[in-house]
Amino acid sequence: MKKILLAIVDKDVRRLLKFKLSKQNYYVLLSSSGERAVELVESERPAMVIVDSSLPGLDGYEICRQIRRQSRLSHTLVIFLTIFGEELKFREGLERGADDYMLKPVDLEQLVNRINVLMRRNSAEDGQSPLTGLPGPASLQREIKRRIDWQEKFALCALNLDHFRAYNEVYGFDFGDRVIRHLAENLTRAREKVKPKGFYLGHMRADTFFVLLKPSYVERYCQEAIHSFERLRPELFTRTDLERGHIVTADRTGRTRRFALLALSIGAITSERRSFKCVQEAMDAAFWAMHKAKARWGSNCYLRRDGAMGLIEARDNGGSKKILVVDDDSLSRRLLKLKLEKEGYSVQMATTGPQAVEIIREDPPDLIFLSDSTLETDSYQTVFCLKKDVRAARIPLVILTSSAGQERGWMAGADDCLVKPCSFKYLIRKAEKYLEPV
Repeated sequence: MKKILLAIVDKDVRRLLKFKLSKQNYYVLLSSSGERAVELVESERPAMVIVDSSLPGLDGYEICRQIRRQSRLSHTLVIFLTIFGEELKFREGLERGADDYMLKPVDLEQLVNRINVLMRRNSAEDGQSPLTGLPGPASLQREIKRRIDWQEKFALCALNLDHFRAYNEVYGFDFGDRVIRHLAENLTRAREKVKPKGFYLGHMRADTFFVLLKPSYVERYCQEAIHSFERLRPELFTRTDLERGHIVTADRTGRTRRFALLALSIGAITSERRSFKCVQEAMDAAFWAMHKAKARWGSNCYLRRDGAMGLIEARDNGGSKKILVVDDDSLSRRLLKLKLEKEGYSVQMATTGPQAVEIIREDPPDLIFLSDSTLETDSYQTVFCLKKDVRAARIPLVILTSSAGQERGWMAGADDCLVKPCSFKYLIRKAEKYLEPV
């Protein structure tokens, strides 16, 4: 019997949802606080957590972060319940690894249906995924442990689909299942073309796969996997969406939004130069590399051949770089800080031009992101003053502005302009351009 944890504030919703799920043979755990939810996740290891974004104590986003940082819980599914108007906060939840979300007030029948679909995709009974027929998380972790124990040199690849949740929203869960099955078949075909030694393919959860193989084959295999996925693209989208290059649909709030097409991100690490101490270290390193691949546009692979320590050093090198964020919108500032720190950068924050100047005087950053929203002083005048200041003139400055404000930004002396709203991925690419040149 599979366990589901309901970490929900509203006791009536908890009671009704428990009744419906119990009828479908789920074992239901209940929590009304964040701290208790974390205790139950670690002790009971439920297959799924339904978490309210407004839980008292530890909020839902922190609970998700604690789940995702432990590889032994990496197969745990997380669904957020959030309210209208918390879109930015919801994005933070997705960044921390949520699998799905629903807006409150919740349609219980729809939520139960969504739970069943996700459970079917991610079931790991008998070490096998029922959706793809591939080995599940338990079998995968045993195989990684075996190679570490026998001191084998291996490459571990974490593969994930970008924008998969948006695809589900537009095309439906049946088409989403079809995409996952196609991806599993393509990863198997890539093996037939490259013929790597020591190959092992596992289905971790939802749209996440892992591949083990000998290090000398990893680049060729990743390239073939990406090319195979790109060839599959015409079968996944309508001709209209392919020609536009994005999906246009109404979200659950009724607003029209654009979503990028599916892309395949691969994080690959090897133990050629430095071995891994345990399964968790290897998987954490692969997830970190996958996150670096996701920061780039389109289907990409990020490869490191120096094991976990190499990634730690890369992250530390990124952390030695300081970025100053100048924005008077507290929510935007906090989300941007979260994203940049996740990439390993040290983040300073200012709400006004004079405050930014003071920070630069005392502790100069390596890069400045400045929003033109509603600073106390004219933001373009702030850019002009910073570029006239000897201490700040050589610091790259990227202004976040509207399309109409780009010209003013260039004229004021900005090194680069980003048109709002811009994706976090594109913003990270700008940071890498000025701080981590290849």
